[in-house]
Parts: sequence; structure tokens; C-alpha cells
Amino acid sequence: MKIYSKSNFAIGLGLTVIGLALLGVNLWKGMTWKGICLSVLCLVLGVGVIVRSLSQHMSREDALQSKDERNQLVKLRSRGISFLWAEGFCFLFLLGSLVVRPVLGPAAVGMVTAFGVMLGAMFALELVTLLYYERKL
Repeated sequence: MKIYSKSNFAIGLGLTVIGLALLGVNLWKGMTWKGICLSVLCLVLGVGVIVRSLSQHMSREDALQSKDERNQLVKLRSRGISFLWAEGFCFLFLLGSLVVRPVLGPAAVGMVTAFGVMLGAMFALELVTLLYYERKL
């Protein structure tokens, strides 16, 4: 048997090991529906990725899909929009934390700090990437 996609094989092997570990923990600690579903999901996904990495045809198909320009454009645009939405929600949660600060007292200070740091990091990251790509292009 030849491995045609080593990275996918490693991901599948990792998911399978996690699924087996979760199954072992479920058997040892007691069965829960959430644990069973999660372990079965990890096992099924892991074995599926391993099978795809061992098949020459499927590995070639995966490589072509990842290099397709349309797929790359869709991925790029979806990540950009996701980042904008994350910035907006972070800003709204920061404003909401500031509004409820008098009611919650010290508990809201941590929320304001966390959302402020996240929003600042997002703005800094956007500025750094903007400057990088302005210089590069």
C-alpha cells in the first residue's frame, strides 16, 4: 500500500487516534451520547481521510481541488468576510459590555478587557497584512 498524500494520512491518523482515545475514555468513565457521537464522528472522518490518502485517484482529485483557482478565490473571500463579521461582532460585544458594566460591576471589566484586546489585535493584524501586501504588490 502506498501513501499518496502524506499530510492527509497524518490528519486521518490523528483523527482516528483521537476517536479511539475518546471511545476508550467513554468506556472507562461511562457512556454519554455526546461522547459516543464525537468518538464515532472522529473515527469515521479519520478512516475516510486515510482511505482518500491511500487512493491514487482520490489523492489526485484532492490536489486538483486545492489548486483550483475558483476554490482558492471562494476560500479567500469567505475568510475575508468572516474576519469582517468577527470584527463587527467583537465591536458590538465590546459596546454591550460597556453598557452593562455598571450593572455587572467587576465581572464586566474582564469582558471589556477581553473584547478590547481581541478587537485591538484584529485591527493590528489587519494593518500589518495591509502594509505587507501594499509593499509586495
